[in-house]
Amino acid sequence: MRKFIVIFILLIGVFIYLFLFNNIKVSVIVPVYNTEEYLDDCLTSLKNQTLKDIEFIVINDGSNDKSFQIMQKYAQNDKRFRIFNQDNQGVGKTRNFGMLQAKGEYIGFVDSDDYVAINYFDELYKVAKKYDSDVAVIVNTIKFSDEQKQNYYTFALPYVQQRVIDSIDFMIGNLGQQWDKIYKKSFIEKYGIKSYERRVWFEDEWFSSLVALYAKKIAITDKTIYFYRHNPTGITQSINLNEKKFWEGFLLYNRLLDIIQTLSLDKNKKIKLSKLVNNKIRWYIDTYWIFGEKTEELDKYYNPFFNI
Repeated sequence: MRKFIVIFILLIGVFIYLFLFNNIKVSVIVPVYNTEEYLDDCLTSLKNQTLKDIEFIVINDGSNDKSFQIMQKYAQNDKRFRIFNQDNQGVGKTRNFGMLQAKGEYIGFVDSDDYVAINYFDELYKVAKKYDSDVAVIVNTIKFSDEQKQNYYTFALPYVQQRVIDSIDFMIGNLGQQWDKIYKKSFIEKYGIKSYERRVWFEDEWFSSLVALYAKKIAITDKTIYFYRHNPTGITQSINLNEKKFWEGFLLYNRLLDIIQTLSLDKNKKIKLSKLVNNKIRWYIDTYWIFGEKTEELDKYYNPFFNI
């Protein structure tokens, strides 16, 4: 009897600890690479979030400037900041490492040269819980650079209110970035969704497309804003337009077509999703055709898609 009482008390203690001290709603992952000029803006916007049950996983990916010292300053004054230091691995591997460290119910991402509104994760979490969604997405972003401030735009969606959308609407909206959403951690783990770890064109599209294909519910909100800095030297911008990276990205898109055929969906939805992925492939080829190297091999794919 005494042994039973001791075990019961221990279980109650574990429950209280998990409920009171490990009730993290959102884990925010921030890969950092040589962004000392902008990092204070990013981390201050996180520190001031109105959602308090939150953690910030900030990972220095081999920076050779003062980024890590700035990270340390925040971690010393705020226990919600968990900082890591590693040799340069690239943004994909860094995000995956961050997801392994995450303790929150949901996972979000912020690039270290960007920043977010103070209610950003609060609003995303509220809409995610309201609809019990696997993913919650914003529609409003302010894109800016040091030369041009606050050019406002809304993603291409036919509505700007809180609601649930399906995978087809999600992909039509062209929401390819990882940083404009939060994802239920159990959903990510169930389907083994990871960032693509090699540097290719539009590697965010791989992660977001997998999310779109597997998610049962996707909630959307216009109640908050992400501030996206166009930084040509940023961690997600510095990819050379070479043919090897193009073909690797091209094959990723084609893998999505294979995945669609394995899903438990009706035939019409599979056809619609496949058409959307093919449209992305067309856009991908067209972008490289304009900005990259033109070869006979690429021409074999370009001509059939565009009927030239």
